[in-house]
Amino acid sequence: GVAVLAHPGQIYRKIEVENILKELRCFGLKGIEVYHPSHSQGDINKFFNLSKKYKLCVTGGSDYHGPVTRDSMGSVYLEGKYVYDFLDKINKNK
Repeated sequence: GVAVLAHPGQIYRKIEVENILKELRCFGLKGIEVYHPSHSQGDINKFFNLSKKYKLCVTGGSDYHGPVTRDSMGSVYLEGKYVYDFLDKINKNK
């Protein structure tokens, strides 16, 4: 598996995400969920730039937990290059 910080815009609004990323990288963090339905365009830009700064893979997801959630499975699009980067990180962890 690959450790990824999930929906930081939803969880860490009042905490400086960059400080969390610095610390978690020491424990093996490999990615950050940039694309999530709760993230504004400003959040996406901020997290994308942080992913590049700290060489973290970009992930995305709908956070789908069943039919009662507001976002449907597959509602978040992630470009193929980010998927391949993520898969590359998985293969390197084997």
